[in-house]
Amino acid sequence: MAIASTTSAQWNGPPRSIRLRSDDEAHVWRILLDQETAVRRALFETLSPDEIRRAARYHFSKDSDNFIVSRGALRQILGKYLRIDPCRISFVTNDFGKPMLSPTLNNGSYRFSVSRSRNIALCAIACRREVGVDIELVDKQLNGQEIADQYFSGSEATHINASHPDRRYTEFSHIWTHKEAFIKATGKGLSYPLDTFCVASSGEKTVRVVGCEDDSVTMPWSLTTLHPGRDHAASLAVAGSRCSLRLWQWKPDLS
Repeated sequence: MAIASTTSAQWNGPPRSIRLRSDDEAHVWRILLDQETAVRRALFETLSPDEIRRAARYHFSKDSDNFIVSRGALRQILGKYLRIDPCRISFVTNDFGKPMLSPTLNNGSYRFSVSRSRNIALCAIACRREVGVDIELVDKQLNGQEIADQYFSGSEATHINASHPDRRYTEFSHIWTHKEAFIKATGKGLSYPLDTFCVASSGEKTVRVVGCEDDSVTMPWSLTTLHPGRDHAASLAVAGSRCSLRLWQWKPDLS
């Protein structure tokens, strides 16, 4: 796995016509979930009956609103690539619950991944390459070392413990989001043991895989640290050793 990093200033407004230039490119969209009522209503109208039911299950209205914006924005984004109305987007899931575009829409060419935390969501898009994205709210009250000791590989836990105290939580956040993005990309989610692969060293460009016989891990993967905003950590995982990246800032389309 190759590891790279972006900066917080790289999120740009997209061109009028958006497309992936090649199979060796991935796009990540940053979605700000705090939107005006008119935007939320317009996005709500594009949701499926199942998504509407899911939005209604949230206890707090803010959580429901964030779900509506993230799903509606996802539909708008995918609609741009597929050149179809967002209302026509339909999804299926694999055996582990990972959402995918219905094969009837694009014959499985486009792959996507979505993650949200508090007021920001990220949507990653790739073509014929598995992709996963993860965003987490930075909570320095969280005992990262305890989590690493319990769930990470031994070398990752050691790496965090050996880090300077001022950087220890940052190192934990990078490793945590790298691992979450990777297991999302594989399509297996939390059924994938987090201690069977290692993304621990910020000084190395390769990621060691430990104690795992899964072929999906031994193939080349690219990991990128993303900077979506203050108080958030995020990462992107894309299958393949070479992948150029473009970052877009989503804007509501009410036309």
